[in-house]
Amino acid sequence: MKNTYFIKKRYIVVLLVLFGACIGCVLNLNLSVTIVELTSKKNLTIENKVHETMPEFSWSQKEKGLILSVFAYGHLCAPLGGLIASKIGGATTFGISIATKGVMSILSPYVIRSNITLFIFLQFLTGIFAGFCGASLIEVLLHWTPLNERSRSIILSQNGLLIGSTIAHAVSGIIIKNYGWEAVFFITGGTALVWYAIFVVLVRNTPSEDKYISEAERSYLMKNINLPSKTKVIYPWKSIFTSIPVWALLNEFFTKGWIYSFFANCLPLYISDVQRKDIQSIGLLSSAPNLCAFIGSIIAAFIIDYLRSKHDSNIQKIYKFIIFFGQISAVVLLIVTGLWLNFNGSIICFCLLKFCFSFAESAYQILPAELALPYAGFIKGMSITAMSVGLIVNPTIVGFMVSDHSRSSWNKYLLFISIFNMCSLVTFLIFGSAKLQPWAKPVKNEIDDGNTLKNTNFKEKA
Repeated sequence: MKNTYFIKKRYIVVLLVLFGACIGCVLNLNLSVTIVELTSKKNLTIENKVHETMPEFSWSQKEKGLILSVFAYGHLCAPLGGLIASKIGGATTFGISIATKGVMSILSPYVIRSNITLFIFLQFLTGIFAGFCGASLIEVLLHWTPLNERSRSIILSQNGLLIGSTIAHAVSGIIIKNYGWEAVFFITGGTALVWYAIFVVLVRNTPSEDKYISEAERSYLMKNINLPSKTKVIYPWKSIFTSIPVWALLNEFFTKGWIYSFFANCLPLYISDVQRKDIQSIGLLSSAPNLCAFIGSIIAAFIIDYLRSKHDSNIQKIYKFIIFFGQISAVVLLIVTGLWLNFNGSIICFCLLKFCFSFAESAYQILPAELALPYAGFIKGMSITAMSVGLIVNPTIVGFMVSDHSRSSWNKYLLFISIFNMCSLVTFLIFGSAKLQPWAKPVKNEIDDGNTLKNTNFKEKA
């Protein structure tokens, strides 16, 4: 059938996946951007007299940390999302996961007032589907992007998370101030359902299933993707779980969980405790670090593609150098942040940190496909699980280390994660890899029309 789109279909897919990742991230952050409003005292003026009111929910600092971490427990199921995506399709899994999160977002204000235990369970379910989104995202792109566009497509789509985080922090304060905290959940949930209605109409799991793609583009993609038939892939479980490079990658994602958790969940608390400012008054400024990360990741994507085209034989050195630059910069800037006393100085450090760290993050977002292309969705799911452990541990540690809300306690915390980040970097430089692993190389038994692999088995290394 003739192509009915003005641009190539794969670009439409990448764009919709980017929007989906953006909306999914906003949904993930609903609680973290509203928690200060939910648990803070308010000033109410009555007959020209100011009265201090009790917070709507009287959660302690430790309780806040535990409630925020519940979401991350659901991420532990992310590998299951990768397996489901490899069976029913990445686009199907990705779309349903975001739509489900949208429905749960709309229900959240009602549930949180009626039963806190049920709300915690709802947060857990949201975490499960958030993990499914991350694992299935890479499956969508692997079936829709050729090798020469794959790195840029993955990094660009992952940037949806940065855009979503930026929107959440920039706009939530305005929404809360004008419409109340409940509106944050309603607006984001409704947006997710609108996106899904568009996505389910325009996107299929593979080019071969799409009725509206041009034959020229379909043929080009089928010749340049060469992924095995999803029903014929045999997972080499032993090789995956005993692979040192895979575990080195998981360690990097675990470290990312700490950094991500700080900016996603703890930054509003840090600004409130240390700088004595509220999220409504500095919403746009607090989102500046994520804007810097977006710029940094785009630059990193072009650097990776350029260096790879010129020095493909040195791809492992390229990845390790980029990761070294990103993480060592983060270590230094985390320490400097604790020493810089004023608010503007802290924001500058956070912006530089996110810009530099985005180079490392961009590099290891691509690594699941570099290490084991046929199993990239599952390994990405494992990576999300590792990151989730950091997401689980970090808010709880913040709750215990900064229970007195003091600057000195926050400085000790920043030093702690700096040291942890450095240890993770050294581990990856020694044990990490960016080469296709022997157990992930296909043995071609039969070629179907010269385009796709059929009846492909992936054998364990003896």
